[in-house]
Amino acid sequence: MTAVLASPALWDAHAQTLHRVALAAARPVGPTLFEDLVQEMTESLGAAAGLVAVFADESEARLRTIATVLDGRRLTPFQYDVAGTPCEQVVGNEFCHLTSGMAVRFHNSSLFAAKGMDAYAAFPLCDSHGERLGLLAIMDRAPLPDIALAEAVLKIVGSRISAELERATTEGVLRAAALAVSRAQGPGVFAELTRSIAEILSVDFAFIGRPDPLQQETMRLLALYIDGAVTEGSIYHLAGSPCEGVLRDGFRAIPGNATACFPDDESMREHGIQGYAGYPLNDLAGETIGLVSIASRSPLRRLDRLESTMQIFAVRAAAEIDRLRADDALRSSEESYRTIFEAIEDGVVIHDWHSGALVDLNPKACAMSGFRREEVLGAPLKVFCSPDPPYSEADALRNLRLAQEGHCPPMNGGGATATAALPTTRYD
Repeated sequence: MTAVLASPALWDAHAQTLHRVALAAARPVGPTLFEDLVQEMTESLGAAAGLVAVFADESEARLRTIATVLDGRRLTPFQYDVAGTPCEQVVGNEFCHLTSGMAVRFHNSSLFAAKGMDAYAAFPLCDSHGERLGLLAIMDRAPLPDIALAEAVLKIVGSRISAELERATTEGVLRAAALAVSRAQGPGVFAELTRSIAEILSVDFAFIGRPDPLQQETMRLLALYIDGAVTEGSIYHLAGSPCEGVLRDGFRAIPGNATACFPDDESMREHGIQGYAGYPLNDLAGETIGLVSIASRSPLRRLDRLESTMQIFAVRAAAEIDRLRADDALRSSEESYRTIFEAIEDGVVIHDWHSGALVDLNPKACAMSGFRREEVLGAPLKVFCSPDPPYSEADALRNLRLAQEGHCPPMNGGGATATAALPTTRYD
């Protein structure tokens, strides 16, 4: 059976108003979406003014308008104190209204009273977790004729605006995180990462650490952010701390009362930590090589956004730790190589793979040739050649070419690759 809908022309005035507002709320995102919705809302309800305002900071003491319409004219955004305005009465997630008498009750409100507004209705804007973002309001100089209709219209428009605000805020946070990790470079990369994540997530503490291989149950902090200052090289004991669980089980977040959850963690107790979150740092093989953590003296909010942000920073920090590990391994390998190279009893000379220039020679080669190492570094191949085959420069060049082609150069009586009469020669 196919349903047949009545023509909008046959609906009553309320139905037509709600239909009009619902269509407006379904519009795609655009640069003037909020202004268009407020304009539609005020016109549909016959109100003189309407606005969308968000909290200017976490204190929620000031509101910042992002769309305002007054007598059909769109106003430039502005800020105002919540105290002393009807917006102060908007709490929780409940629709609020004042049918009339606003001018008398809120005579100190310069914006509203100066324009002769006497009636007010508002709906709080909240995200999907119930956190307050701001409010949507209409005002008029005469009593509002239909409170029920005003409530329905504000809730339709407010729901769309709340969803867009949350989406835009989340995108803004993630965009800021991506920019921060891309800009963090050089020797202070960990300090920059901790500072950035603390500022983006508005927390009091942040740190990046890796377990100390020499001291079990201890983590070395590569950077620690506390109340705006960054330090490096601190030690953190894992036993009885939330970080211990992060390294073992992965991401964890404790929105509030974190100190009570970990009574043995002296650092948390000392700083009065309420909220904590940690994200593991994994290398390409999936091995956990450290963590990035944040903590706050106030409870943490919007944990899904927080986790996504920490993941962005964790990838960058893990890559940097992996690079440090590779550098450490290379340094250790080079130190081992140097020890063996200098102690070996055979004379060894190393030439550049392409040019044949002398790159290095060990003490035994110096003793055999009479050269001092510093005097011949960078010298051409012929320096270690004799005029006669099979130790001539031509023989050496031929052997170098064979090595480049993947063939082993011929060995001569003493078992050495023939480019010089004395030491064994190696091509790099």
